[in-house]
Amino acid sequence: MKLKNNYSYIYHIFKQSLNTQKFLLVFIFSIILSAYGVIQIAWETDYVTGFLRILTNPYYIAIIILILMMNLSNIFTIFENNQFYIIRFNSKKKYLIELIKNICFSNLCIIILNLALVTIGLNIFNPNEIGESFKGYEISNNIYLLFTIIKFIMIMILITIISVLFLKLFNNKVMAIFNVLLSISMIIVSSYHYMVTSIIQLPIFIGTYLRYQLYSSFIFEVSCFLLYSSLLYIIIIVLNKITLKYMKE
Repeated sequence: MKLKNNYSYIYHIFKQSLNTQKFLLVFIFSIILSAYGVIQIAWETDYVTGFLRILTNPYYIAIIILILMMNLSNIFTIFENNQFYIIRFNSKKKYLIELIKNICFSNLCIIILNLALVTIGLNIFNPNEIGESFKGYEISNNIYLLFTIIKFIMIMILITIISVLFLKLFNNKVMAIFNVLLSISMIIVSSYHYMVTSIIQLPIFIGTYLRYQLYSSFIFEVSCFLLYSSLLYIIIIVLNKITLKYMKE
């Protein structure tokens, strides 16, 4: 396989992961989580409201973080075992970029899988009519659901990148501890009960952007999320530089 054919290699690594026991567990846990979301969280709601409740539920968020951590560990092991490919990298930077790309692609597929399972479950068990508005915003539930899905995917990918950097900077145990603590915090840390009306009230906890939170307007909520995502991206850049400096050859 030629090194320049990176996309084919990413697909090759993901295809290899499909035949592992860890992926089977990821798939089984995804089915169980989706069934829990549809039956326990979104029962007797309209379709879109049910989807929104699932994606903003702290238990659902906590468990999917752990599922993604399991998949991350699986892809990392497969990637590391492909030494013939790795020795072709001419720098640590190239190696780290390819590792992040492989894991992010695989975790994105797992996220899409979970969203698809929720969609199927809601179509079967919650085929009710769509409500007109959400959280008092003058927008349709469809628009807010689309925003919530995009936000959910982006934050999960950012968490994935941070986890990969922790994995290479420290070790697998530190990465696992980070994800477990993050998952627990999603459940035990309460949401802010006040309405966010200014930038100085920008919530620090990442879980706030995944869970239910009041904002003065939809545009302001989008702005706060983009600002927070930018801050996370800056943290990733800094962490990436530190990782490259101290990571073994």
